[in-house]
Amino acid sequence: MTSSSVEKPKVLVADDEISLREVLSIFLEQEGFEVHIAVNADEACQFISQIDFSLVLSDLRMPRGGGMKVLEYLQKQKHDALIIMMTAYASPETAVEAMKLGAHDYLVKPFQLESLRVTLNRALDHYQLKQENRRLKEAIKGRERFEGLIGRSASMRHIFTLIERVAPAKTPILIMGESGTGKEMVAQAVHKQSNRALGPFVALNCAALPEHLLESTLF
Repeated sequence: MTSSSVEKPKVLVADDEISLREVLSIFLEQEGFEVHIAVNADEACQFISQIDFSLVLSDLRMPRGGGMKVLEYLQKQKHDALIIMMTAYASPETAVEAMKLGAHDYLVKPFQLESLRVTLNRALDHYQLKQENRRLKEAIKGRERFEGLIGRSASMRHIFTLIERVAPAKTPILIMGESGTGKEMVAQAVHKQSNRALGPFVALNCAALPEHLLESTLF
């Protein structure tokens, strides 16, 4: 993580030990994070309710509930932030309990800043991957509807893309298909995506026109 990022990822540090809070705050700011500090679990939960954090560094044992309370609150609020537990009272039982509840990782005090850097970078990569997956799913879901057309199959998404590609063209476009397949709807979608979208869309039933009038009407 470097300070060259356009938007700094937000991290919450929750610990009742003032010296550690100060060290972590300085280190995380140097690593390019926007840092917020909480001195107990209640204050941490209040921050979480107001700010979209990427990561949370929380001491396992703090006044007013400790890190497990923070973790449970994250889960209850369905917050996307990943939480890394810190404790000087490490045991397999507490580690397993925290990980089962949803903690992303676990640090035992005292830890080296380089170890923290590796843990943070790994967690941030995981968080960003989750966000990208969510954006892709939303984009795919959004493609189920396109200018009145509905469909989520690969062939329908191909049609949506094709409409976007040909709509700006000034040349005539021939739409072919069996009766009832939605050719007029595709034509309307092309019109809405074109530079002529503000103009009228005129649908003409060619089958109802005599052959000698068809050419003069269209051309």
